Amino acid sequence: SSRAVRAPAGRLGKVADWVVRRLLDCRAMSTAGLPKDDASGGALKQMASNALDLVWQHAYVAGALFMFYEDRVLAACSFCGYAGLCLGALAMEAKGMAPTRGDRLWVWVIPACGALAVATSVCCRLAGMLRPWFPCAALLAVNAGITVFTVRGDKDAKLRL
Repeated sequence: SSRAVRAPAGRLGKVADWVVRRLLDCRAMSTAGLPKDDASGGALKQMASNALDLVWQHAYVAGALFMFYEDRVLAACSFCGYAGLCLGALAMEAKGMAPTRGDRLWVWVIPACGALAVATSVCCRLAGMLRPWFPCAALLAVNAGITVFTVRGDKDAKLRL
């Protein structure tokens, strides 16, 4: 296939032909040990996608840990918000429902509880609170209430297998 395209005659043509052959050789060597499932390189794309997902997950975790180290109020509000979310989900489980099966938990409750935790943290910072015990306790109760009252009307969450 490299011979199908002819380079101009002369010294420039020989150089171009040499470059094309080297590029094709490098391409053949780079894919020699990789699994092949089709001509489009689907396995290579899948491996690259998985590696990038893994890198992004670790980058997000590292960024969150750095933010929590720098802003302890944000860490406290985030942990209390998460605890409230978990308590609400456990209360729903105790009542015989499956809150993780419904869409309302994933679409509405988790983003709302996360935004509420960040907003509470910002308000505590603006108020000058370094140890926000009361706002964190209130956030825990509010997030548990949001979880229970929003998820209890979800039809999919009521189905218990």
